[in-house]
Amino acid sequence: MNYFVIAFWVLMPTLIIGGLIWAAHVERKRKESLQQLAQELGMSFADVLSDHDQGVLIGFALGQRGHSRKHFNAMTADSGELRMVVFDYAYTIGGGKNKQRHTQSVVLLTCPSLYLPAFSLAPETFLDRMAEMLGYKDIDFDDDEEFSRRYLLKGPDEAAIRDYFTRERRQAFLKWPKLTIEAAGHSFIFYEARKRRPPEEAKQLMEQGFAVYSMLEQGSRL
Repeated sequence: MNYFVIAFWVLMPTLIIGGLIWAAHVERKRKESLQQLAQELGMSFADVLSDHDQGVLIGFALGQRGHSRKHFNAMTADSGELRMVVFDYAYTIGGGKNKQRHTQSVVLLTCPSLYLPAFSLAPETFLDRMAEMLGYKDIDFDDDEEFSRRYLLKGPDEAAIRDYFTRERRQAFLKWPKLTIEAAGHSFIFYEARKRRPPEEAKQLMEQGFAVYSMLEQGSRL
């Protein structure tokens, strides 16, 4: 009798179940920490996004990416003039043995008096540069080589995006080299791809949200 095979089949289910229990424990502690933080900051907390915020999210590329999408741990502050939601978002790419689950912290901001051109701005990767060589172009600026090299900028109205991305705005974005920002109309989201921030960094994430909003809203109000 092969005792190694028997041990494998006895231990493997135990390890899998133990891993699932530990993962559930970690998620429960994270939720509790974020609930407590929301209470301390005078924010509301919900297990999922509101219907309205879900509708905004689905309008962005992130909200349509992959499958088995899930939004959870939503902390919301709403002054009437500005609504900020900080939440966890997960989706799956592929299937079977090639399945990958991605989770990130996302900040969603909505301001009724804000009006932004539809665009997505993301750190430009080696694969993006290879795609450009094959003819897939993004929006570059001849007078700003650093910004054009660092960022992949896309959107349906190139003229409006070029007008919006003044040199001052391009310089401001260089302070956040890892952020992906998607914007349209009254709302925008930002996140670091596949990075979920620990609860103790939630306040820092919100401060960053206000900084990005302040930069985006200059000259962009209705």
